[in-house]
Amino acid sequence: MTDDQSSIDPRPKSWIDKIAQVFSDEPTDTNSLLDLLRNAAQDQVLDGQALSMIEGALQVSSMQVKDIMIPRSQVVSVPSNAPSGEIVEIVSQSSHSRLPVLGENVDDVKGILLAKDLLRLPIGSHNEEFDISQIIRRANFVSEDKRLSEVLVGFMDIE
Repeated sequence: MTDDQSSIDPRPKSWIDKIAQVFSDEPTDTNSLLDLLRNAAQDQVLDGQALSMIEGALQVSSMQVKDIMIPRSQVVSVPSNAPSGEIVEIVSQSSHSRLPVLGENVDDVKGILLAKDLLRLPIGSHNEEFDISQIIRRANFVSEDKRLSEVLVGFMDIE
């Protein structure tokens, strides 16, 4: 995000406005806000952890989904036809809490498996007939060009 995009007033500033800004304490863009916050942290008005959280929140507002995506080659997934024992093994070795469930190929996403949903399986069910479609959740597909902050707000509306 550029300084011009992050200012509050979209009108071009006159030279009087610019001079007034020099003598004002109010930030007009993200960089001046960060400077103000860092000064507050130096003066111990904010602690370092609070400053880090605020800086992170401001970074998210300028990021797109593609900035945080995991490359397809590194995604750990579960085949939709895998037996429950194999699925439990994949989940436990991956240490991920959410895994895509794939059909015929990587473009055939059947849904998302939440590791906690495996806890609902009866003990000893590893040998029984298992239908993963009974426990997977709907997958949400998002354009990689979408703003990350918009996606995060949308996730708050999901289960």
